[in-house]
Amino acid sequence: MHYLITSHCTAPGGQELALAVNHNPGQDPVIVLWADPTDDHQLWTPIAYVRSGEGPQGIAFVNAGTGEALAAPEDNSGAVMVALDEIDDRSTWTFGEDDWAIEEHALRPYGSDTMNLNLFGGGPYNPGNPVGVWDWGDGQPNELWKFTLVDTDAV
Repeated sequence: MHYLITSHCTAPGGQELALAVNHNPGQDPVIVLWADPTDDHQLWTPIAYVRSGEGPQGIAFVNAGTGEALAAPEDNSGAVMVALDEIDDRSTWTFGEDDWAIEEHALRPYGSDTMNLNLFGGGPYNPGNPVGVWDWGDGQPNELWKFTLVDTDAV
């Protein structure tokens, strides 16, 4: 089961932009690209994060192309990727809105109600634009993400 995670923001031509792992080493590790459900670097598998003896704490998003999990830095800066054996609170996410009738949601690092996953900048947004964690801006378009289930058998 994989999800394509797209931003509420679109590219100048109206194309959807999807959360992706950057193919280019040495550059921002997490970016947006034109949405392409056939690109494994844009597909994410949600995995429940459970501490020993406790219930689920949040969701780790594992990239299908790298096998690594999306992680938040400790401050307002670019998102990073971590190995599966390094999943902890900073690589675990919660949804900022519990109303599932709403199509787009904020993604927040576990334990934070003030920071969220953010498409950096004030637009226009283009493929290659970096993604990171920033203080909550009351639901601005660059803070909202849509999750679309992708049937990889049909792609």
